[in-house]
Amino acid sequence: MKEGKKIYYTWKQFDDDVKKILKFIKRKKIKVKWIYGIPKGGLVLGVALANHLKVPLFTQRMSLFKCVRMFYKKEELKHILVVDDVSDTGGTMLDIPDIIQHYTVTLHKKKRTQFTPDFWCRETEQDTWIIYPWEPKGGK
Repeated sequence: MKEGKKIYYTWKQFDDDVKKILKFIKRKKIKVKWIYGIPKGGLVLGVALANHLKVPLFTQRMSLFKCVRMFYKKEELKHILVVDDVSDTGGTMLDIPDIIQHYTVTLHKKKRTQFTPDFWCRETEQDTWIIYPWEPKGGK
């Protein structure tokens, strides 16, 4: 596979995108009670959104599902925001069980992903490698 181009995503872009996501949540009147930040790509975004929205952040898949089962109320299952850095192939998001009726947001969406999030901030070509500011500058 030939290597595609690299995009260096900045902290300024991240701050702007967090604001876009918060506006989307407000505009759609989404009531968020929990955030699940998919490790490891969704953790930084998950922390930022959890702090802004003042809701718990789950970072381990089993913790989220145990909590959902423990506090199971049908309406609670509709208030989970699942976040990740990029919907690349879409496999990670497609792996979330259907019982959890959730919203999904990502910073980036690749054009040929199998999963389209409810909201994404930027779209890139499939062969583009995104280097986030919290990653080593060396890339992959």
